[in-house]
Amino acid sequence: MNLIYIGAFRETTSRESDPSIVGCLTDVEHPFKARILSYLTHGHLLFAGGGLLDDVVKPTGAGFLFNQSRTDGTYSWSDSLAYYVERYNLILPREFVEHMASNDWQVAQDIDCSVFE
Repeated sequence: MNLIYIGAFRETTSRESDPSIVGCLTDVEHPFKARILSYLTHGHLLFAGGGLLDDVVKPTGAGFLFNQSRTDGTYSWSDSLAYYVERYNLILPREFVEHMASNDWQVAQDIDCSVFE
């Protein structure tokens, strides 16, 4: 089963075809920011890699977050997504926000992560 990946930005993938994260930042906080952050941080652990990730918006040269991916069974995302939503009000795709809301802002607990590619 394939997952829809959220958070592919040129600064994190090195693919010029991906959008720049800078163009997806805003000073306006999403009205459901707290619920979005809770959803993102409660996804099921899909992958845990070695090493730390740096802030790609304001690089410091020091890692701030372990390289981990999470899922809700439909979408997958890096833990850094919550960081950018919290720190920079990263704008998420409307379809993803609607998906979270349709799940009442709760990640299902009965997900078998072994079936995902």
